[in-house]
Amino acid sequence: MCKGASHSVLSSLLGILLTHFTCAASQSYPCGGCLFLVSDRGELTKTGSCATNCSSLDLRFRGIRSISPAVFQDTISLRQLSLAYNYLTSFQGGEFHSLINLQTMDLRGNQIASLPATIFTGLSSLLYLHLDENELTSIPETIFRGLSSLWYLGLSDNQLERLPDNSFSNLSSVGFVCLEHNLMAELSPGTFKGLEGLYFLFLENNQLVNISSSVFDDLSRLEWLTLHNNRLSSLAAGAFHGLTYLFRLSICSNQLTSISSGAFQGLQTLQTLDLYDNHLSTLPSGAFQGLFMMDSLDLSNNKFSVLPVDCFADLSALSSLSLDNNFITTLPVHGFQSLTHLKFLSLSNNLLIEVSAGAFQGLVSIQILLLEHNLLT
Repeated sequence: MCKGASHSVLSSLLGILLTHFTCAASQSYPCGGCLFLVSDRGELTKTGSCATNCSSLDLRFRGIRSISPAVFQDTISLRQLSLAYNYLTSFQGGEFHSLINLQTMDLRGNQIASLPATIFTGLSSLLYLHLDENELTSIPETIFRGLSSLWYLGLSDNQLERLPDNSFSNLSSVGFVCLEHNLMAELSPGTFKGLEGLYFLFLENNQLVNISSSVFDDLSRLEWLTLHNNRLSSLAAGAFHGLTYLFRLSICSNQLTSISSGAFQGLQTLQTLDLYDNHLSTLPSGAFQGLFMMDSLDLSNNKFSVLPVDCFADLSALSSLSLDNNFITTLPVHGFQSLTHLKFLSLSNNLLIEVSAGAFQGLVSIQILLLEHNLLT
C-alpha cells in the first residue's frame, strides 16, 4: 500500500514537473493586443488580435524553427519585423502576405536554403529586406517583383552561385545591394537590369573571374562599387561602361596581371581607385586617361619594377598615391611633374638605389613623402 501510494505520489510530482518545464520551454512575446508564442519545438504561433496596435516585433534569437501559416494574418499594422538569428530553413510562401504596411524585414542569420517566388508578394511598402547570413544558393527570378518601395537589399554571406537575369527588374528605388561573400563566378549583362537608382553595390569576396563590358550599363547612378577579393585576372576596355557617377572603385586583392587601355574610360567622376594587392607589373599608356577628378590611387603590393609615370598625366587632382611594396629600382626625372596637387606619396618597401635630381619636380603640394625600407645610401 505504501509502495503504491509512493508510486502515485511520484507520478503526480513527475507530471507537475513535466508540466512546469514544458510551460517554461514555451516563450511568449506581447505585441499590441496579441501574444506571439514560441513552442518548445520552435514553432511560432499567435493568440489574440493585433490589427492596429502591433507596429514592431523583435523575435531575434528565439529558437524559432517554423512559422504557423496564419501567424501574421491580421497583423496589418506591423512595420518592423525581425526573425533574425533563428533556425528557419524554409517557407510555404504566404506567411507574410498580410503585412501590407511592413517597412523592415530582417531574416538574417537563419538556415534558409531556398525561398518561394511568392514569399514577398504584397509587401509594396517594404523598404529594408535583410536576407544575409543564410544558405541561399539561388533565388527565383520573380521573387522581388512588387517591392516597389524597396531601398535596401541584403543578400551577403550566402552561397549564391549566380543571379537570374532580370531578377532586379522594376526595383528602380533600390539604393543599396549587398552581395558580398557569395560564390558567384560571373555576372551576365542582364544581372542588374532595373536598378536605375542604385548607389551602392557590394560584390567583394566572391569568385568573379571576369567582367563583361555591359554588365553595369543600367547603373548610371552608382557611386560605390566594391570588387575586392575576387579572382579577376584582367580588366577589358569598357569594363565599367555606364558608371558615369562612380566615385569609389575597389578592385584590390584580386589576381590582376593586366589592365587594358580604356578599362576606366567614362569614369570622369571617380575619386578613389584601389588596385593594391594584385600582380600588376605594367600599365598601358593612358590607363587612367580622363580621370580628372581622381583624388586617391593605391597601386601598392603589386609587381612594378618601372614606375608607370606615363599613366599619371591626367591625374592633376590626385592628392594621394601609394606605390609601396613593389620592385621599383629607379625614379625617372619629371616622373611626377603632372601631380601638382599631390600631398601624400609612398614609395617605401621598394628596391630604390638612388633618387635622381628632379625626380620629385612638380610636387609643389607634397606634405608626406615615404621612402623607408629601400636600398638608398
